[in-house]
Amino acid sequence: MTHSHLRAINKFLKLSRDAPLSLTLEFHGPRINISNPNHTPKLITAAFHLVLDNFHRWRSITCKTNFELPSIPEGSVAPYLEHVDFEFHYNELQEAAYCRALVAAAPNLCSYIDNRPSHIGEVPDQRPWTQFHKFHFSNPIYAKKALFLLDRAKSLVEFRFVMLYSKNFFLEEPPLFKTTSMIQSMAIISEYPLELQLFLSHLDTPNLDSLTLIFPVDRFTRNYRSPRYCSISIFPFLSSASDSFRLSSLGLYNLMVDESEFIDCLRILSPSLTDLIIQTEEVFSPLKMVTNNVLKSLTCNGLTQSEPLCPTLKNLTLKRCVGADDGVLSDMVQSRLSSQLTVVNKPSYGTAVAKLTMLRSLNVVFTVHTHPVDEKRLNEFYEKGLNGAVQFAPRGLR
Repeated sequence: MTHSHLRAINKFLKLSRDAPLSLTLEFHGPRINISNPNHTPKLITAAFHLVLDNFHRWRSITCKTNFELPSIPEGSVAPYLEHVDFEFHYNELQEAAYCRALVAAAPNLCSYIDNRPSHIGEVPDQRPWTQFHKFHFSNPIYAKKALFLLDRAKSLVEFRFVMLYSKNFFLEEPPLFKTTSMIQSMAIISEYPLELQLFLSHLDTPNLDSLTLIFPVDRFTRNYRSPRYCSISIFPFLSSASDSFRLSSLGLYNLMVDESEFIDCLRILSPSLTDLIIQTEEVFSPLKMVTNNVLKSLTCNGLTQSEPLCPTLKNLTLKRCVGADDGVLSDMVQSRLSSQLTVVNKPSYGTAVAKLTMLRSLNVVFTVHTHPVDEKRLNEFYEKGLNGAVQFAPRGLR
């Protein structure tokens, strides 16, 4: 930052008059402390104070920094503030205090994203849960707390959290009742697939549109050579859903689902699924989850007018998870690019007639030198308009 930058900030703030402000503040460098002026970049401190002087105009604030922010004056109010997104890297206690002060000063806050790499994992109860539409929390919380939040946050649309292990929680007496939530998008990061399954079994989400389940890769996982992935069963959750349940996006990261169960899951999601992501990080062995049978269930056979699963599928990402023979994947893709088949849904899915949707994008990562036929044909499809790319994992990551 220079003096000219500081003058520009001041000028823009004056020109914007009283309009609400959407701000993005980023600073990364040597750790500094505003209480020690000998080690404080004075211009950056001045810039933060300029922005803070207009605190009453804040509408959205995204802040990613290891800079200790100037404190919010006591009694300050930001009536327009609806969205906050934090990623701090300095003092956990001070970070938590700053977040509490900011939330307390924002009576209309409805979106809260906390990416702080903190180990203070408890979610303060003074959040305005009833008016939240979006809540992302990077610190692990117990499944019981997550259910509690979903029960309180009746307006919540998007929920992302890291699940903390809680021994014997689901064996407590009396048994837990199901929590009904109207959320539309949910992402869960968990190292405990069994507990994740139990959490889902206590949840009813009739409006859920997007579900992402992640087995995390962290610095401890990377210390192991080819650590094993985890298996999970999601069929009970999908099969117990209400009739209005229409999931359009499913993402599975480093998680294995049995072949027959996966096909059953696709059958349940068939009327509505448009986006499917199955991805394995490099530290794990390839999943080989997308088999011949899985791909054939998605293939349109124009000669027999057979009904493929997921006729509305538009976007497909398969990273180090294809265990099918060479050529089977490109056969499936070709059938969805050229077929004009009209598909009639089964009675259990309703009576609407759905036309097979043309696949729009495919991103695939094979293991080393395993699919030359698929590679050749897919590249031809990309040249003709299919979005995406085909890649091979680096050597040593087979």
